[in-house]
Amino acid sequence: MNKKAILIKIIALLFVCGIIVGLNIFLIEHSDVVENIVSRFGYVGMFLLAAVSGFNLVVPIPAIGFYPVFAELGYAPAVIIGIMSLGMTLGDSIGYLLGRTGKDMLAASSSRHVNDVFHRLYLRHQVLPFVFLFFYVAFVPLPNELLVIPMAIAGYRYWHMAVVLCLGNMLFNTFGAFGIATIVSLF
Repeated sequence: MNKKAILIKIIALLFVCGIIVGLNIFLIEHSDVVENIVSRFGYVGMFLLAAVSGFNLVVPIPAIGFYPVFAELGYAPAVIIGIMSLGMTLGDSIGYLLGRTGKDMLAASSSRHVNDVFHRLYLRHQVLPFVFLFFYVAFVPLPNELLVIPMAIAGYRYWHMAVVLCLGNMLFNTFGAFGIATIVSLF
């Protein structure tokens, strides 16, 4: 790929990230519904919100964008980040279950070749995808299911992935919480 095409993709990615941040700020300012849910259901509501947003194919807005609302309601920052990370990991687990279901469908169908490719990938590279998954989850604001589902199809074990997903979500939420709180305080 040439340098111009790479530069255009980087600019497009930054533009999309800017739109996501703008949407989060807009939702934070108009967060009466989220505030009511969390006020009524407390940590359970916060966890459920994070679980729904953790399955990014359904709700593509990270729940940590509501961190200022939770902090304003008096919840402790470390507890907010911990609960949000666990909820998002639960949401990512739904993607894993879809991948496992897809593996079973591939095994039962005539697409045996695709299943063999995923199995060879699993046999050759068992650790490297976990490292890549951690950095992807922690730093890339795209759905985690883009990696979780193929890794589930390839046969990676759930508990290994769950630990990596939870740690990556904690780092993502830490950066998101303190970054978003700082941006909102400037306005």
